Amino acid sequence: MTTVSPGAVLQRAEVPALLVSDLTNIRYITGLQVSAGLVLVTKRRVFLFVDSRYTDMAKRKAAQGGFAVRDLKDLETVMRDIRHCGFEGDTLTVQRFANWKRTFKNTKFVQTSGLLDSIRREKTREEL
Repeated sequence: MTTVSPGAVLQRAEVPALLVSDLTNIRYITGLQVSAGLVLVTKRRVFLFVDSRYTDMAKRKAAQGGFAVRDLKDLETVMRDIRHCGFEGDTLTVQRFANWKRTFKNTKFVQTSGLLDSIRREKTREEL
């Protein structure tokens, strides 16, 4: 799991929140391999949104990893308070983006490019 702080990620992205949909990046941030889910990085917390297939596994990992686990159904409620949010423009489909814009009407989305890829390339001493 990453040692990058949520604040550092958001500072690089120049946004107050980041919605991560790429499964490789979700694994990097949480240490979990899932086939569906989203991560929302905010200044204070990292949220992993998953369906019931992954809830138990995610909660066990979250106890060690410092992120909160929520049901995917809760995303709409949490996003109501997010006015500006970055997203991974390199991997997000047009259809999914259109759905987010329809569902999260109060949120202005800002495209990021290669943000988490560049962070993943940077290695700590332990990783080297």
